[in-house]
Amino acid sequence: MNYEIIMCYMNTMKVRYWFKASISIVLLFYLLYIVDWQKAKELDVFAFVVLTIGIFITLFLLIFMSLRWKLLVQMQIENPFSGRMAYRMYLIASFFNIFMPGAIGGDVMRIKYSANHCRLSMKKAGLIVGTERLFGLSALLVLFVCGLMLNVEM
Repeated sequence: MNYEIIMCYMNTMKVRYWFKASISIVLLFYLLYIVDWQKAKELDVFAFVVLTIGIFITLFLLIFMSLRWKLLVQMQIENPFSGRMAYRMYLIASFFNIFMPGAIGGDVMRIKYSANHCRLSMKKAGLIVGTERLFGLSALLVLFVCGLMLNVEM
């Protein structure tokens, strides 16, 4: 009987995976369909280079932020918390930031994930995400001050 339950669960997981993959593929094709390819052909190569560099910088920054979050969580738990899972959750949280006002959706998702999967209290998980946000704010302030010092025209 336990074997049948396990097999049913495994089949459900496969169906969920393929359903998610199918939805993602359909959405990607839709995004490619709505692109105005005539306008895209008019762009010069430099615009594509800048877009590609921007995408890679964004992905690199997401990796950096997820590792920062991973280190803060890892300081509070005994079990290992993989960087791959932290990056995956940061991508999911970024998706929720698009739909929730004030970029709070991603923070809520990371708090929920930390509480459920890392066995932290909601309070501790919230403090970790808040601390991580403060580190991000301080980095932004450092960049702002550097920008002010380098801007000679002001």
